[in-house]
Amino acid sequence: MQLRHLIFIPAIIFFVSNETYSQDFNLFQSSRSSAIGNASVALIDLWCINNNQAGLALINHKTIGLTVNNKFLISKLNNTSLGIALPTNSGTFGFSASFFGYSLYNENKFSVGFGKKLSKKISSGIQLNYFSAHSASENSRRMTLVGEAGFLFRISNKLIIGTHLFNPTYNSKSNNTKLALPTVLRIGFNYNFSEKVFSYLEVEKNIESKNRFKSGLTYQPNNVIRLSAGISTNPTLIAFGFGIAKEHLQFDISFMQHQVLGTSPQFSMQYEF
Repeated sequence: MQLRHLIFIPAIIFFVSNETYSQDFNLFQSSRSSAIGNASVALIDLWCINNNQAGLALINHKTIGLTVNNKFLISKLNNTSLGIALPTNSGTFGFSASFFGYSLYNENKFSVGFGKKLSKKISSGIQLNYFSAHSASENSRRMTLVGEAGFLFRISNKLIIGTHLFNPTYNSKSNNTKLALPTVLRIGFNYNFSEKVFSYLEVEKNIESKNRFKSGLTYQPNNVIRLSAGISTNPTLIAFGFGIAKEHLQFDISFMQHQVLGTSPQFSMQYEF
């Protein structure tokens, strides 16, 4: 291993783990979400399992997906997430599992969610998550169960507003076995300027940190290709990516640039049955 990796890996893991626990969602997002600066509270696709579970209600086909995120081009900071959406007559169930890190430090997340239409224009979703974090240097494994819920409001054919609340039962105390996570409120929208241009905007309020603003833009010249770019604040992240959709299969690749730590490439795919 290169010397610079030995020096920076502990610091980067500290940054990433704080980023995860503050629910920046970068570790759990798809490439499509990352490419629009993670302004995804009103984005509807398989990965609403992690963005806003109300979107599950709008998934009409069985879907399975995989996303792989390499933080700052360091192999020990890989994150892999699996997701499944299963529509039923009463609503859509979502299941996901995420794995981050390596033998000396790792994080896991397992989730079960459900989304349901309340009316033609309103849908809601809830989810229960199991988080765990293992540190070999501290000889500890911390874990917790956390709930979250969200709503989507279809104001018109062009405008969708999303709201999402993570961890409503905030507990700031953490110890060797208990993992403490903050409460996070997100609100945003997805506005279609045309059949080819889509915009996304989101505001995130974390009870333990400054507000974050996220925005993104997608240009889709046809039904196969889409090009996206986005930005978010605190910290400043600049992103871009592209996606290809062909019949039931969809691929996305994105790159997110941190002003200090560098580039994080990501790949996602999903398949509808």
